[in-house]
Amino acid sequence: MSSSERDEEIFSIQSIYCDDKISFETIDDTHFQFHCPPIRLSVHVPLTYPDRNALPEVNLDSTGLGVSRMQMSQLSMRLKTIIFARPEDLILFDLTEEVRDFAFEISDNMVESYEEDEEEDLENANDEFIADQRISDPGIIRGHMGSVTIESIMKDIQDRTRLHLLHAECVIRADLRKRFMQMKSHLQAKGRREHHGRRSVDHAVDEAGREQIVFHGTPRQNVGSIVSSGFVVPGNPTRAGQGVEVRCGTTWGQGIYTSPDPCYSLSYTDDTRSRGPTAFPGQKLIVCSVLMGKRHDVYDYRRYSPEVEEGYDSHVSPSDLEYVVFEGAQVLPLFVLHLTSKAKWDLLSMEENKVVPDLVLDKLRAGLSMKDRRDLEVARRKNLTQLARKYLPNGFGPARGDKFVVEEMAPVDDDEEMWGDFQDPTSNIPGEFQYDRVQSFWNSSW
Repeated sequence: MSSSERDEEIFSIQSIYCDDKISFETIDDTHFQFHCPPIRLSVHVPLTYPDRNALPEVNLDSTGLGVSRMQMSQLSMRLKTIIFARPEDLILFDLTEEVRDFAFEISDNMVESYEEDEEEDLENANDEFIADQRISDPGIIRGHMGSVTIESIMKDIQDRTRLHLLHAECVIRADLRKRFMQMKSHLQAKGRREHHGRRSVDHAVDEAGREQIVFHGTPRQNVGSIVSSGFVVPGNPTRAGQGVEVRCGTTWGQGIYTSPDPCYSLSYTDDTRSRGPTAFPGQKLIVCSVLMGKRHDVYDYRRYSPEVEEGYDSHVSPSDLEYVVFEGAQVLPLFVLHLTSKAKWDLLSMEENKVVPDLVLDKLRAGLSMKDRRDLEVARRKNLTQLARKYLPNGFGPARGDKFVVEEMAPVDDDEEMWGDFQDPTSNIPGEFQYDRVQSFWNSSW
């Protein structure tokens, strides 16, 4: 066989595997390395390759956890079978394909095992513990945010508006995240079924499961329900049984509307007064992760059907500013940004806001009336009583009765728990609760 055919095979493999995750490297004329996590394949071929009298030699190495010796032995046997079955053929491509399929099979099994363990945890463990556990894992938060940070979002907003950040409240819930990840697996499986050919399938699966950071603007009164129960398609009931009505039309379909542009979404928020002296004032913007799946770009402004286009999972408006999905599980609330345009509220740096948001409220006391100051004091004592009921039984034995006396109010430090507007389980706004806000993420983020 001519050397040109050898070169063509190598060039074809290199053109296929040229991304950051899967790579094919030519060490020299006889040595090649193929890496498809968690497997690395080294192949040594003779100068006369393919040659019946001098067969290629292969070596395998595991570059990650979760691969057993038995699995590596099985893969080695499969590769040797290919080599001995076709001693006179070009087989580099077949060897790389075998390793790739095997690596994907291992990864799929690991994901299924993880999802089964997570589902078992959610079924058997205390709901509050699970919620706290998920929120306290910075890796999960970064996994959904990707390269986007609160700082980059605020830079975009402040370049075009006069809004300032008071507090970025993490509101990820374990139950909503579980629903979101199940939808992601469903969309990926759908993409795999609808396409043929390795490269086509890979691209379809990647696109179907790709998360994108988007924003949802809504009046303050709706934020709590979204945070606690997730998004609901208009026309369907919430967990509490309340119907969700269409608020701003169904031009691009009757679904859940988000936008990749935070300023566009802000036009749908309001600037109503807070419901209490300890609640943050100003506008609320929900930062979300969305699964668009197979998206349909709508170009017809006269479109009348509220249903999703057949064969698609989402719609995109002609301006690319409106994304519409038709399943609540396709959108996961990540953060609520508390924003204000009033200069007097912009009293702390972003670094201080993200770590100790309650300091903002301390600074605001100077501008409050005597009545408002008394209300603020009552609210703070009520909050301390709530924390006492929550923590004292854990540290000092069972609580007897329900009365606690607040003798002193110590300064807030980074180790104390701070509730957000939409994280207090006793909030007077129906459905507005989230269990915990953990400082560890803020201390290692932005």
